[in-house]
Amino acid sequence: MESKKGKSESGSKGISGKLMRHFTLDEVARITENFDVEKIIGEGNFRKVFRGKLDDGTEVAVKKLSRSAKEGPRQFETEAKLLLKIHHKNLVALLGYCDEPENKALIYEYLAKGNLHENLSGKNANFLTWDQRLCIAVDAAKGLDYLHNNCNPPNIHRDIKTANILLDEHLQAKISDFGLSRIFSSTNGTFITTDSVGTRGYLDPEYCTSRSLTKKSDIYSFGVVLLELITARPVQGNEHVVDWAVREVKKQNYQRQIVDPRLDGQYDSDSADKLVTIAISCVEKAAAKRPDIHKVHADLKACRDLTLERSQGTASKGGASSISSYNDVQPSSIEYHSSTQSTSSSSSAWSNLWRGFMSIDCGAPNDYHDDNLDIYYKTDQGFVSTGVNMQVSSQVIYQNKQQQGKNLRAFPDGTRNCYTLSPERGKRNTYLIRAAFWYGNYDGRNQTPKFDLHIDVNYWSTIYSDSYVYEEVIYVPPEDDINVCLVNTGSGTPFISVLELRLLDNSTYQMDSGALATSWRYNIGGGSYTYRHPDDEYDRIWAPQNYKEWVQIANETSFDLTTYNDAYGVPAGVLMTAAQSAKVNKQLVLFWTPSSPTEKWYMYFHFAEIQVLQETQVREFEVYIVDQLVKTIRPLYGKPMTVASFPVTSPSQINFTLSVTSRSDLPPILNAVELMYGLDLTNPMTDSDDVDAINNIKKTYRVVQDSWQGDPCSPRNLSWNGLNCHYDSIPRIISLNLSGNNLSGSIPQSLKRKQTIGALQASFDRNPNLCQTDSCSTSTTTSNGKKGKSPIVLIIAACVSVLVVILLGTLTVIWRNKRRKGVSAVSVTSTGPVEGPMVLGVPRSQTIFTSSEISTITDNYRTVIGEGGFGKVYLGILYDGTKVAVKIPSKYSVQGYREFQAEAQLLMIVHHRNLVSLVGYCDEVENMALIYEFMSNGNLRQHLSEYNTNVLSWSQRLQIAVEAAQGLEYLHNGCKPPIIHRDLKTSNILLNESMQANIADFGLSKAFATDYDSHISTRPAGTPGYLDPEFHASGNLSKKSDVYSFGIILFELITGHPAIIRTSDGNIHIIHWVTPLIERGDIQSIVDPRFSGQCKTNSAWKAVEIAMSCVMASSSQRPDMIHVLSDLKECLGLEIASERNQRSGYNSYMGRSTSFEMTSVELNAAPNPR
Repeated sequence: MESKKGKSESGSKGISGKLMRHFTLDEVARITENFDVEKIIGEGNFRKVFRGKLDDGTEVAVKKLSRSAKEGPRQFETEAKLLLKIHHKNLVALLGYCDEPENKALIYEYLAKGNLHENLSGKNANFLTWDQRLCIAVDAAKGLDYLHNNCNPPNIHRDIKTANILLDEHLQAKISDFGLSRIFSSTNGTFITTDSVGTRGYLDPEYCTSRSLTKKSDIYSFGVVLLELITARPVQGNEHVVDWAVREVKKQNYQRQIVDPRLDGQYDSDSADKLVTIAISCVEKAAAKRPDIHKVHADLKACRDLTLERSQGTASKGGASSISSYNDVQPSSIEYHSSTQSTSSSSSAWSNLWRGFMSIDCGAPNDYHDDNLDIYYKTDQGFVSTGVNMQVSSQVIYQNKQQQGKNLRAFPDGTRNCYTLSPERGKRNTYLIRAAFWYGNYDGRNQTPKFDLHIDVNYWSTIYSDSYVYEEVIYVPPEDDINVCLVNTGSGTPFISVLELRLLDNSTYQMDSGALATSWRYNIGGGSYTYRHPDDEYDRIWAPQNYKEWVQIANETSFDLTTYNDAYGVPAGVLMTAAQSAKVNKQLVLFWTPSSPTEKWYMYFHFAEIQVLQETQVREFEVYIVDQLVKTIRPLYGKPMTVASFPVTSPSQINFTLSVTSRSDLPPILNAVELMYGLDLTNPMTDSDDVDAINNIKKTYRVVQDSWQGDPCSPRNLSWNGLNCHYDSIPRIISLNLSGNNLSGSIPQSLKRKQTIGALQASFDRNPNLCQTDSCSTSTTTSNGKKGKSPIVLIIAACVSVLVVILLGTLTVIWRNKRRKGVSAVSVTSTGPVEGPMVLGVPRSQTIFTSSEISTITDNYRTVIGEGGFGKVYLGILYDGTKVAVKIPSKYSVQGYREFQAEAQLLMIVHHRNLVSLVGYCDEVENMALIYEFMSNGNLRQHLSEYNTNVLSWSQRLQIAVEAAQGLEYLHNGCKPPIIHRDLKTSNILLNESMQANIADFGLSKAFATDYDSHISTRPAGTPGYLDPEFHASGNLSKKSDVYSFGIILFELITGHPAIIRTSDGNIHIIHWVTPLIERGDIQSIVDPRFSGQCKTNSAWKAVEIAMSCVMASSSQRPDMIHVLSDLKECLGLEIASERNQRSGYNSYMGRSTSFEMTSVELNAAPNPR
């Protein structure tokens, strides 16, 4: 065992024996062959690094401190102190140390591929491909994200550079060299005042001038590293790589100049654009504009995944063969405006959550964030149940620069196929809905299909174009769900590329028809730029329009529109350009011919003065629509003004005229215009109760019929097969025929009630497995027709049997303990600090305590705060007043001692803000103890208990779920090798004074032998109710076993029930209890009734879906924790957005969208000027 002086011989045993080896100078000399100069693999100001080999053949890197170095010992101590505490697979691992006074050395894992600088500069034979560079960037960002956001308190590296990013034999990147690192004094610290140190070229300019060190200083250095990965240029040449890159990216076809020419075009052009954008955002001069590393990592991962998907599927067309710039979108020639704010703010990724966005990339394989528009696109999974995912032809895929539109969903089967959108704010609110289409010869037939588009039950438009087109409608839905349907008219297979929904201000776009179809939305005088989000908070598309007959004018000074309460929210960039007539007395006129004399048109004209007028100058004009005076206006400088027209119809021509008044000495001006026509919503929707009932049937019985899409009864020619409807003012379902559909289970009570009162005639003949009585058995029917018990019942029975055994064992231990002589309570006052071992002159991260010190700390074991099969946990107080938890294993439990060793060894190498920290230990043979940080708010099970009067809110529960997921994701994916907890449960999730969740109790944890193992064969262990059934049956332990347990925890958070629910009829597992409620769609019965209606339906269903995915019977169907964490963050974001909007009187739906250049489908000829 390690002595109080901190040395442990190589053959020592005990808690720390396997974790951090102490080497003598002779051992270090033997490892490095007496510090052979031929073994030197690195050299710096204060040290040399030698390649060595341990006695067991393990290769290591030995960093030896130079005796003459003045600053060396301080940096050495800093690095040792940090690496003794932290652990992550993307940080270099410390294996041991030598601490002799004149001979100090650190022994690390050896990384065979050297450092990144050598690999980029050509100093070794290894050439990095584009895909490899992206993977290295992701690895390094993940390591830095751990230091910044998952260490407690956070760490700043201070010397991020390519020479300090090392590569193992698999080219996995690991950050090294922590000698200059600094640690915040607390978790909430934001900066440290200190002298600027680091490496020239990588040093943050703001840090150099202000001496304020922040996380953003590392971000700048990391941005320089990204530029090196892209360009392979030296940081300091004739010109700094940042200055050079910022200048070059402004040029057309910049990729040819900036991307490493040795790649010879073998890279994905889209990912190159994205990576350059990320890098430039990191090296912003102002630290406040740089993103957080968590966002950088997420963006890099999306960039890498995009590239890998393409390289594994269709061949990547990079370099000169691709469209060279994001703005060069085909088939449109319009340049898209890129807002400088979209990638600079670390919080921008969440901004769309509060704006009521739903953004769906139809047919896309994965979710992703579009940085150019700062909108998050989701796949269409969960929004539609039919159709097939397709990709446009590889011959044209690169004609459209944006990601959206490269995939699509086609619907070869059925007449009507529908997407169902369920925005948070629901019915009677105003939404902009946009559907985009690009055929792209995806089927190789080169035959453009023609089909109809419906909004709910009414005709919207006909789609027939081989270009990238979109249709847009402003809609006030009568129900909470909105159906967007594609209808096959016999002229080709319907398809869709993108579907977007945006919540608008209800005070704008007034209509009497319930829906306005957008015909044109023009940025007058806007040059070549098209504006969308983030410039437009509602993500409207403002296409440039420059009429030759009009004079284009612009203002280069940006407007500050925040001082005006303008509900229309026209972007400042749109208002800063305009057109005026060539002469003062010449009118501005637009006119067009409607497609029908009964067509109602709605017009919105946007004005702002953009020229600074002299005191004597006046601009005043009158607005006429169809020759009727609407308003006289005098626009003010920088102040937006909107004139909305009344509904207009005309048998021939509609015109709009601006004419100056007699007082005006300047011509009329127009900045932007929106022209829309009313949709004819004549078809009524089916009664909402009937819709709910039939959808419940569809879900319960998993009815799969092509016609069962959209509204059941309306329109008549598209009603569902098997239904008969009565068509009055509101269609009603009067009969249902599901005979011969191979249904099983029982008939829903809601359907039975309708039958009983005569509101519905239903036929379920020829469904032998369907129970049509009230006394349906809960047993299942096997394939041979025999009744058998439910698998979940069998699982619960097995788990309860294990519980009985554990309880008997616990009673035996308690009986033995009662026979022991009790220890009298003695009041002890601590007289001084509890000293721990020293490493390189600094305290170890865990302190060794003697048994007498443990007795003093716990006041002679006075207060028990926890108890289990392992032993007891006592409250303790250190000399400085810090509260701790002291776990004492039972002397009569062999298993307790094993778990004690396993937990101690694990917690001495792992560190994460969402794992309970080990403060120290006592390893005396008869008096072992583990000392942890104290969690003042107990465990999660106590807070969920029905006896707890302080009920956790829904948002608190989601926050706890996210934090626990972060800790588990670190164990699974951040540790090397990965670690499986094996005993996740609500009582092992502890809460500190801030209610932050920390995973505890690692006594059953197992580590994989290597990074690449998938399972461990071991005996089943864990807690009944949480134990993975597949692990219990096979003995194969995998990460997915923890995922199952985590799913149970999620259900406990959602419902408030324990894993095994005790009822008057016996015990029932929570999965068995919740499954029928999920099948009925009864979310109100699922969620904890103590919420009292404060739980939002959308986020609750999202959480249920995540939990169900975690507890799938087959482990292969369960998600990895990184996906669970991502989904939970999305769910929490939805709830936070909803709470904020409630406080501000504004509701929203979570979602985001990306922008792409498009040509609008014009139903009429564009308006003409004169």
